[in-house]
Amino acid sequence: RQQRNDLALYRDRNIDRLYAGLDSLGYPRPVRTTTQGSIAMKTANQHPEKDYDIDEAIIFDKNDLPASPLDARKHVCRAMVEGGGNFKVPPEARTNAVTVWYQEGHHVDLAVHRRSFDQWGNEVIEHAGASWTERDPAKITNWFHEQVDERSPLSERGAVVEPRQMRRMVQLLKKFAKAHDECTLPGGLFISVLV
Repeated sequence: RQQRNDLALYRDRNIDRLYAGLDSLGYPRPVRTTTQGSIAMKTANQHPEKDYDIDEAIIFDKNDLPASPLDARKHVCRAMVEGGGNFKVPPEARTNAVTVWYQEGHHVDLAVHRRSFDQWGNEVIEHAGASWTERDPAKITNWFHEQVDERSPLSERGAVVEPRQMRRMVQLLKKFAKAHDECTLPGGLFISVLV
């Protein structure tokens, strides 16, 4: 729990740094941010080298980002640099996110998204990867939490295990996969989906 809180603090500091950089450059702030991945799903395991991947979706209004997904990632990267900080290496606009590495071993991936509205007023969220791809960053996290609640054994049904057993099974399988790097095993998200 303490490590999760520490990782959340790193995430929050990077969001603050992003906001400071955007403000300094005169760029609009995102409409919201959303934690995603193993931190949001609470399936992260302790890592001996502290190699944690902290994923955060940064969602801007479509008109507040450049049209090109690469330029949108560079836009966020410029703001991160402008926001200041003692970086191990400078933030980098990579294919799926802007990445900030820490000396301790972990890193923060800021996935850049844009939102617009369709003709019926429904929100449409697109991710700035190799191209703009429709993707709601909260959707899989919400789905996973629902699955944990629905599929974990319950004491009302006679189970004698702690609540949310499914989440622990995912953690254990992810730990097994990490311990067997020599094998070709699926990554954390695929393990979560398969369970």
